[in-house]
Amino acid sequence: MATGSRPPSARRRRWASPVRLFLAVAAAAVAVADAVAAAPRPTAADKATPTTPTPPRAGPDESPPWSYNNAAGWPASCRNSSQSPMPLIHVGGTGNPHRGEVADLLSLPSALHFTAHAADAEHISLLCDGSCGTLTVRGVAYKVKNLHWHTPAEHTVDGRRTAAELHAVSFAADGRIAVLASLFKDTKDNPIVQATIDAMVGLGTFEATLQDYRKYFYSGGHVGCGIYAGSLTTPPCTEGLTWVVSTKVGYMSEAQVEAIRALNGGHDNARPLQPINDRPVDWIDPEASGGR
Repeated sequence: MATGSRPPSARRRRWASPVRLFLAVAAAAVAVADAVAAAPRPTAADKATPTTPTPPRAGPDESPPWSYNNAAGWPASCRNSSQSPMPLIHVGGTGNPHRGEVADLLSLPSALHFTAHAADAEHISLLCDGSCGTLTVRGVAYKVKNLHWHTPAEHTVDGRRTAAELHAVSFAADGRIAVLASLFKDTKDNPIVQATIDAMVGLGTFEATLQDYRKYFYSGGHVGCGIYAGSLTTPPCTEGLTWVVSTKVGYMSEAQVEAIRALNGGHDNARPLQPINDRPVDWIDPEASGGR
C-alpha cells in the first residue's frame, strides 16, 4: 500500500558517476548475452506438434517467393480443380440443409491452452497444448492442433466478405485435415480475440474456457455451417481437406483487425476466391426442417 513518503535510504540516494553508470550497464549487457547463449535450444521433439504446412521460401539465388499479390508465383499445385477458399451460397443455394449446428460437430474440453509460434516473420500460429477439442465430420474425428488468423476473411457467404477469419486446423489419425473457419466483422472489442493478439505479440500463451471459446469464437449456440472439399489456402495448396465454414458472424474491433494484420506481416493474407467447379456444399442449419 502506497504511503506517499520515501524511506530514509531513498532520501540519501545519490546518482552514480558517469563512469560507474557505464560500467554497470556494460556488465548487465554481458550478463544478458551469457544467459541467451546458455538457454537450451529447441529440439526436433519440441517442434513435433502438427501445424499447417509452412509455405516454401526462396533462397538467395532463387526466384522471389510466392506472395498474396503475385498469383503467378504460386506453384502449379495451386491451380488444381478443388482449391480454397471458394464462395459459398447459403440462401437460395442448391440442396436441402440438414438440421444441426457447429456444436454437434465440435467437442471441446473445459479449458483450452495454446502457445504462439512464429513460422516466419509473416506467419504466427497458436499451437495446441494438450487437448483442444475434436471436430467430427462425416464420421471422421479430427483433433484441433492450431489456430491462425486471416485478414480479411478468405471465404465469402452469400457474396459477403467479412473483416477476418479464424482457422482451427485439425488432423485425423490418418493425416487428413479438416479446418473449422469462423468469420468476424469489425464492430467492437472481443476479449478472446484480444487474448490471441496478446499471445501473438509476445509469443506467449493463450487460454480460454469452453464457454468463452464458444461465445466469442463461434457466437454461442445455434451456429450453422457449410461443409465442402477443398485445399490449403497457402502453397502447396494441398487438396483433400474438409472445410467447415460457420455461417454466424462473430465480431472484433477495427483496432483488433489492424493488430492481427500487423502481426501477420503488415498486410492482408487472404487468398482470392477460387472456382467452385461444381463442388457441392453440405449445409448444416439449426432452423432446417430435415433430419441429419
